[in-house]
Amino acid sequence: MKSWEELYDRNYSPYSGKKEACLVRGESGIIYPGVRVENVSFPLTIHAVQAALFMCISQGDQPESAFIPEQAYCNDTMPFWKKSCNLAFKELSQPSECEGIWFLPKQMSIEPDFKKLEEISKKALVPESSFPVAAVITSDIGMIDGVNIEVTDWQKGLCAERVAIASGISLGTRLFKKIYIIAPKSDYVSPCGACRQVLSEHMADGKAIFMENPSESHTLIVRELLPYHFSAHQLRNK
Repeated sequence: MKSWEELYDRNYSPYSGKKEACLVRGESGIIYPGVRVENVSFPLTIHAVQAALFMCISQGDQPESAFIPEQAYCNDTMPFWKKSCNLAFKELSQPSECEGIWFLPKQMSIEPDFKKLEEISKKALVPESSFPVAAVITSDIGMIDGVNIEVTDWQKGLCAERVAIASGISLGTRLFKKIYIIAPKSDYVSPCGACRQVLSEHMADGKAIFMENPSESHTLIVRELLPYHFSAHQLRNK
């Protein structure tokens, strides 16, 4: 990645117009990008720092350092991430100055099965709930996975589905095809209300959702998860 503008172009910020970009380098030396991902329900907006950090953690990597553009727009969650992750944020004129290997989505010819999803769920960071969840999205750039991540401020944690969506957008795609969700410790699995709102915005109505647990599985499409959902066309400019 040569310029911050390339990352700014990946932002999904149709409501505020604000652009954010962040890079997190893990202890592995891999670089994870993050961008701002808005939702018509404003409190569900995912900031660039959060997207990059959670992508890193979802891959079983440990955040080592973070980078933002010079004179970048900084949201009010930045101090929290600095403290909670013990990160120093360095300003860079261009992302090419960041040394490391850029993360790429997995290229797989087969759909993920229960065993694969269960392995991914082991990366979940769930010190409070002890309830791991994994989500895998198939897209035009490959398979993108996410796990649920809890932090000291529960409001800033994210479910696996939203981590996967934010990771996909940060990696440069909005063409999501299917999503697979697993909660291996549960006798039932289904996205929470917040995830249903986010999925309804970023996955078209006809896209399939596969939900699995050790004893059974369910398949739905997005509009069945959240009928009569609040959507962007209901906003009116004054």
